[in-house]
Amino acid sequence: MNVVLNRAFAIVTILVVSIAVVLGFRVTGPSARARQTDFDRQRVSDLEQIALQIRGASTLDRESTSRDPETHRAYEYHRVDATHFKLCAVFDLETDRDSAEPERRGGWDHGAGKTCFAFAIGLSEPYGPLHAHT
Repeated sequence: MNVVLNRAFAIVTILVVSIAVVLGFRVTGPSARARQTDFDRQRVSDLEQIALQIRGASTLDRESTSRDPETHRAYEYHRVDATHFKLCAVFDLETDRDSAEPERRGGWDHGAGKTCFAFAIGLSEPYGPLHAHT
């Protein structure tokens, strides 16, 4: 009788622990993705601000520049020529085109991983890249 009770107790314990683990992953998954989405939104916002700085001053003050919110590394800046530059960041996720904010869709779409955005100094548009590439 004790063997049967012990075996039943072991099975119930395994089931309860398994259910707890599965539910834990389901709860943690979306919050981790939400965190990655927040980091990516902050990266785009930072790049917008840096682009505005450069367009206004035609040079980049690296000491006052924002850093990646997750890695704390400086964003990449490349001067292409006298009127063009690129800003690069490493994104966690691909842009979700279905839920992206409308003002973000024009030119700020990115894949997961490193994406560079090209800009032209002197454009009348206040922000936004000419195009992006990985």
